[in-house]
Amino acid sequence: IQNQILEGINDTKVNIIEMSDPVDSGAIYCSHPITLQGTITDIWLSIANIASKLILECVEEDPIPKYQTGTPKTYKKIKDNSIKFDNTKDISYIHDQIRMVDDKNYPNAYLDIGGFRLEFSRSKLECGEIIADVRIKRK
Repeated sequence: IQNQILEGINDTKVNIIEMSDPVDSGAIYCSHPITLQGTITDIWLSIANIASKLILECVEEDPIPKYQTGTPKTYKKIKDNSIKFDNTKDISYIHDQIRMVDDKNYPNAYLDIGGFRLEFSRSKLECGEIIADVRIKRK
């Protein structure tokens, strides 16, 4: 889900799907849209909450699965938390890079400048600007 978060906020859903090969290609039993606002921890907690409701819905209603249509998308896992700047994207792209790894289980998003590393957390987007905490340390 991590790269889906960077791609778009409006079309992301939590789904209960049939196990199949390839992964995530099975029929959908039920789904619910999810907001991708907040830190990665906020998002995972929201996913857990929605997933428990969907499981209950499947047990109580025994829905008929619907086969997926369209072209599958594949996303690569983020392996480097260094902030990537892209002049073709707006400032929310940088904000998303910070907040998607803002959790105690992930290394913070960072920038290396000279002999220093700037690590970012608690990113907020306000009036087209990013407000964030930064820790500066020697590499």
